[in-house]
Amino acid sequence: MAAAETGKRVPFEGVGLALRLYEQPEARIAGRVLRENFRAAGDYLLDAGGLREGPHLRTVTSAADHDDREVEVVWDPETNSYAYFSATAGWVDVPADDLKQYVLDVSWLLRRIAHAMEIPASAKPRRLVDDVLWDIGDARVGKSKATILFGRRLNHDDNLDRACDALTNRIGRPPGVLLSTTDRLSRHVRLPGHHRFLPLRDCIVSGAAGFEIDNGIIKGVTSGAVRREGFSVGYRTAFIDGMEYKFSKKQAAIIEALDNAGGPIHKDELLAAADTDQTDLIQIFRSKGKTHPAWGVLILRDNQGNYFLLR
Repeated sequence: MAAAETGKRVPFEGVGLALRLYEQPEARIAGRVLRENFRAAGDYLLDAGGLREGPHLRTVTSAADHDDREVEVVWDPETNSYAYFSATAGWVDVPADDLKQYVLDVSWLLRRIAHAMEIPASAKPRRLVDDVLWDIGDARVGKSKATILFGRRLNHDDNLDRACDALTNRIGRPPGVLLSTTDRLSRHVRLPGHHRFLPLRDCIVSGAAGFEIDNGIIKGVTSGAVRREGFSVGYRTAFIDGMEYKFSKKQAAIIEALDNAGGPIHKDELLAAADTDQTDLIQIFRSKGKTHPAWGVLILRDNQGNYFLLR
């Protein structure tokens, strides 16, 4: 079932333009470009408050010299208008509207997502990485809670690594979904906290009159993550291949460290994570003379003192 925001309605074409602009470094668009290429979508976004007028352009592309050169615009008091000088055409007037710029307000999109996911307005989004990643709040998805995140420009610079670092510091939040204006990630990565990456474009209801998110897709993505990963919050329980494994607090700390490592990790690091005086890892997984059933099945090792999880 899809959830929609009431109030100002933004058709899909307006949302599509917003998603494109949010992937730009400064999420802005020139007034002339907006008017000539995206008039209908721009009108919707302006009316809904998604676009706001920003600082005016100080330069424009010369239309007189046909060389696509950027030229400075000045105010001409004689004609009471803006103009630039061309060596071939003299002073060339520039309509004031051509100097306007419009900026997308990220808080507008965050509010739209929160409302569409029925997250209470009192749950204010928290910025985790400047201009890259936000925690919007917890949403009820089916019978469970899911963390709803928003990210932009994840394939640019080191944004994806910074986002993963920020999520590592917030392990313990309910597994959820990272909604993004980025259509696909440039490389495979397992998001910390068992969050799943989902392009916003894939879950916005196409053809809807307003901003609607298909909660069925969100539910499928988040429940799929739990089934495949198999870990409860806190790593005290795991479901792997139909088997349920229970872990003590120290065992869970080791499982969490193994899962976060995403590959082989030396036993000394795992013992440190468990804050134990034991010198042999297997001793933590033994009780009353019996070895934990996950040992050798879920927890594997090489011959160099490194351990890793079955993937």
